[in-house]
Parts: sequence; C-alpha cells; structure tokens
Amino acid sequence: PVGRIDVDVRGPGIFGTLGVLYTPTPKLSLGVGYKTPGTVFMFGNARVAGGGDNATVDFQLPQQIEFGGAYRLTDRLTVVAQARWTEFSAFEDTTLKFDKRKFLNRTAVNDARDRFRLGGGIQFKLFPGVTLQTGFSWERWAIKESSMSPSLPDWTEYYLFPTGITIERGLWQIHLAAGQSYVESRHVSAESNPFF
Repeated sequence: PVGRIDVDVRGPGIFGTLGVLYTPTPKLSLGVGYKTPGTVFMFGNARVAGGGDNATVDFQLPQQIEFGGAYRLTDRLTVVAQARWTEFSAFEDTTLKFDKRKFLNRTAVNDARDRFRLGGGIQFKLFPGVTLQTGFSWERWAIKESSMSPSLPDWTEYYLFPTGITIERGLWQIHLAAGQSYVESRHVSAESNPFF
C-alpha cells in the first residue's frame, strides 16, 4: 500500500564452529559438530515509494548441532549416517527496521520450526585413488506458510540426492560433487499470509 520498497543493507557478522572426531576402532569413526548462534549486523539505505530512509537488519544465524558416523564394511565400501538439528526459530528474532517509517518494521519470520535433517550414504573405492560417493537426506519445511516472506524464502529441501567423486594423486585431492533436490511447490494465499 505504501508503494515500492527497496532495501540495500550490508555488514559484518560473527559466529563460531567447533567439531570433534573420534575413531574408537579402525573401521568406525564418529563425529559431532556445533555451530554457535550468530548475528550479521547489516545497515544501509532504503527507498520507500521514492523517498529515502535508512534501514538496519540484525540477521540471526541459527545454531546447529550435527552428528555423524562412518563404518567401513570392507576395504572398499563405507556406509555413513548423519543427523543435523537446526534452530530455525532464530529467524523469528531477525528484524528489519526503518529509521523514518517505523510502521514498516517487521520480523523476517513469525512462525518457524526447529528441524532435524537426516541422511545416509555410501562411499565406494572404485580403484586406488578414485572414490565414488552417493547419499540421501531429508528435512521438513521450517517456515510455516502463514509466516513465509519473499525476503526470506524457505530453502530447506524435502529430499536431497547428492553424488560425488574424489580423485587422489599424491598430496592432492580433487572433489567433484553434484546433486538433485526434490522440493514440493508451496502455495501461499493472501488469506493465510497477508504479506503476500
């Protein structure tokens, strides 16, 4: 109703990661990783219906805990499993603020769910120095239809099918990866989400 809105904000952010790898037997490896919550402090210019304004966004990065395991069935075949929890509800604390037009201030998301991504895969040593990998992972949508925003689309996939190859030559390794995701279309009506 107020006309076209353009926002151009940039800025630095901070977060940290920590990981531990444990190999109890030559065939079994276990790992856990943690990414702390973080914030990207962005600021810049905005134009609302042709008029100038200043805007800030404190973009909240969700914390994550990841667990993984790999078991070598044979000298050539290894199976892996993974689980990752992400605190997507942190997006509810991400705010876009205008200096002059405070009635436009809003959170990025009003209703987000924390989610687990589960996955597994296999790694097969084709011959010395060449290894193939393929896998599968699944995660539910994190942002409810009533809370979706064009400024923060929900990029989580329902299903992801990655595949890759690793080539080792001496001290060098080359990793090539590709994948296909299956994402169901989401239809948001103005009745369920007035922002659209």
